[in-house]
Amino acid sequence: MPEIGKILNNSGTTVCRMFISEAARCRNRYRNHKHTEFEISLILKGNGLYDTERGRENICPGDVFMYSTGEYHCITDIFGESDEDGMLLLNLHFSPNFVWSAGNDYLSNGYLGAFFERGKETSAKLDRRNARFSDVTAMLGGIRAEFSNGGYGYEVMVKAKLLELLVLLRREFFPSAENGDGKNSAYALHAGGIERAIDFMDKNFAGAVTLEEIAREAYMPRTYFCAVFKKLNGMTPWQYINIRRIDEALALLKHSDDTVLKIAVRCGFNNTANFNRIFKKITGLTPAEYRKSLQK
Repeated sequence: MPEIGKILNNSGTTVCRMFISEAARCRNRYRNHKHTEFEISLILKGNGLYDTERGRENICPGDVFMYSTGEYHCITDIFGESDEDGMLLLNLHFSPNFVWSAGNDYLSNGYLGAFFERGKETSAKLDRRNARFSDVTAMLGGIRAEFSNGGYGYEVMVKAKLLELLVLLRREFFPSAENGDGKNSAYALHAGGIERAIDFMDKNFAGAVTLEEIAREAYMPRTYFCAVFKKLNGMTPWQYINIRRIDEALALLKHSDDTVLKIAVRCGFNNTANFNRIFKKITGLTPAEYRKSLQK
């Protein structure tokens, strides 16, 4: 997974990154894939099938897919006659708070309407017949160039180009998305508190954290904190923590010989039953099944 570039926040957490991913040809390979970031992916090479929450999609070179936080997606089939006929993708991942962070002059997550407000019936694949489709791929290329060059102020330029892309998506591809900017702006006034809470969760997700502790970091009552967090991030605090825990578990299952029980404890679960249940809910496999799949 060659990394093109990334941007860290003041706490050292990655909030935006672009990378190339490769996958070999396969048939009927199902594994749920969710993460706490938004994703926009450009297919550089390969043909296949994508299984998503919004339906099954054919994959062709030049296609662009976009997924919200916590939204399931999985490339199940990659067609080809030989192992060289794999798939190559350009991936852009960015956290919600990279867009609505407290440092913004315009504190609103309205930019994210293309993700949060589009209907469930909307395809995850952008319509290539849209007259502005070529602008989307060009903007992704511009973001890639900024990451690759890494010159002075590239972080600001990446963010500026990303915001331009998000506005284009909202205007030209999802114009019917609900316009909740007024309410969203009110929620986004709490951006600083939510950022502190996310920083706390990123540092302590493997521990025995409570919702009260997390809300305290944001200086909010628990119930109101949960409402604001979900509005700004598209998922609940516990969904965020569980995805972070399972991401860590996936890495440990792949790169260590620790037992499932030991990994469960290291990732914040107090028993294997709960670990297995949440792991399967997020990935579609049990920990043992995932580890076995790595041997194929």
